[in-house]
Amino acid sequence: MGTYWKRATPEQQERFVEVFKWGLLRTYASALTEFGVGEVTVLDPQGEPKKPNRRTVVMEISTDGGDPFSVDYSMGLGKDGVWKIRNLKAEGVNIGLTYRSQFQSAAKDPKYRRDLDKVIDAWANVLEEEQIVQVQAGLGETDTFPRLCPLLQGGHPAQAAMRRVVI
Repeated sequence: MGTYWKRATPEQQERFVEVFKWGLLRTYASALTEFGVGEVTVLDPQGEPKKPNRRTVVMEISTDGGDPFSVDYSMGLGKDGVWKIRNLKAEGVNIGLTYRSQFQSAAKDPKYRRDLDKVIDAWANVLEEEQIVQVQAGLGETDTFPRLCPLLQGGHPAQAAMRRVVI
């Protein structure tokens, strides 16, 4: 949402977070399903973080074909004491920046006229249509989440938070 976050109402922010979360999870699960997850390893942290309320959790994911790739989760400890994903990078691609750019482009599109409700609704509709196509194709809901959950255990609370996010 980027710069639009500050002008969004609390209700729009809440809706955006829900749509964003499901969009990210569906995209992530679809990619993992497509590549075939062989093994997921949450790597041990490298050194001390610069800030105690920030962590980077690095996962190495091996595909069924054996080609590993990395996913880095930037985590932040919220005021509520819960670790949350702030950003993620998959093989160096900054997903947060990509999504922010897409949202800002959509908001500037003349058909939405910077109406945040219309942009959020359009994104939600796209996700719903993708789900319908998957079900019609016989794919149903992906089994990637249950396959990943037992693998996402780590000693640091940020790593444990990653397990909750995937569930």
